[in-house]
Amino acid sequence: MARLSVTGTGYRKLERSPSFLLSASSGRWILKFADDTKIFCAVNNDLDHSVLQKDLDNLLRWAEEWQMLFNVLKCKVMHLGYKNHGYSYYMDGKQLDTAEEEKDLGIIIAKDLKVS
Repeated sequence: MARLSVTGTGYRKLERSPSFLLSASSGRWILKFADDTKIFCAVNNDLDHSVLQKDLDNLLRWAEEWQMLFNVLKCKVMHLGYKNHGYSYYMDGKQLDTAEEEKDLGIIIAKDLKVS
């Protein structure tokens, strides 16, 4: 997994989130900036996929509890890496769209990690 450097961008790891939010595993991150949330980790097999899906379900429950609802139609998945399995993920029963590139704080990041 490529590590995204976020120093100085205003992103921060949610250190005070409830313990149930992420599965007990290293390499799992949630980043928040204003109304933008990112969750990411390496997914190398079916078990990793199911753990990340569980993390998404927990994040959705946490957001509902704290009244910070997600617009699921705007949520996307970006698969990184050449050997990526391209698993599907769901939030609130809806399959998330896959993004080839995404604009983040004015910078476009493509799934091959090229920045423009």
